[in-house]
Amino acid sequence: MSTRIPPSSTPSAPPPHPHAPAESGSVAFPPKETFEQIRRTLTTRERRVIDPPRLRPAAVLVPLFEADGDLNVLLTLRTETVGHHKGQVSFPGGGRHDDDHDLLATALRESHEEIGLPASQVEVLGALDDVPTISSFQVTPWVARIAWPVALVASPDETAEIFSVPLQRLLDPTLCRLEERTVGDRRYYPVHHFTGGKHVIWGLTGHILARLLEVAFNWRHPDLDPARVSLRWEH
Repeated sequence: MSTRIPPSSTPSAPPPHPHAPAESGSVAFPPKETFEQIRRTLTTRERRVIDPPRLRPAAVLVPLFEADGDLNVLLTLRTETVGHHKGQVSFPGGGRHDDDHDLLATALRESHEEIGLPASQVEVLGALDDVPTISSFQVTPWVARIAWPVALVASPDETAEIFSVPLQRLLDPTLCRLEERTVGDRRYYPVHHFTGGKHVIWGLTGHILARLLEVAFNWRHPDLDPARVSLRWEH
């Protein structure tokens, strides 16, 4: 049986903008400069693309929404029964299926399957760099703003919880711990542990979130050595 997550479980949405489109079936998003800033940055920067793919192609959706004047990121807690990253915080997403038109279609399909988010409620802002993972996936993160409020339905097999965290809180460096991992004799990558929300955000999700904050807000953890950035995720 699916678990329904009502809109009231996270901050309520602001009143509709007076100039919101009135067409039937259209979705109105608050015209906030922050969203446009993120869109401009993502669509004008040179994105790291791994082509041809070395690993299994996958994609995640990084859903952003505005509520009560705050910009929030939507996250999930994975169940203990999924195949990868059991019990960890994640973005909705997964491996590409043969009938997915592209990796954006993968992210949208997985978001609908895992949290019941309709594609009609999603406005894509752009993509972050491709990320190879230690679980043999090559992930493309798609950043999007979603209409709010929206009723979400957690897949009982994959999603234990749906929650959100204000981005402003994640920008606080005192709420993020940096840990450097190594594989064999090689320096591997710095792992961001964000502690500003209900659950610790780390691993692949922490990496993607850190990249979003770096790209969109020129954020960098004070303990991160820029000279080592190029060594991240190289394996």
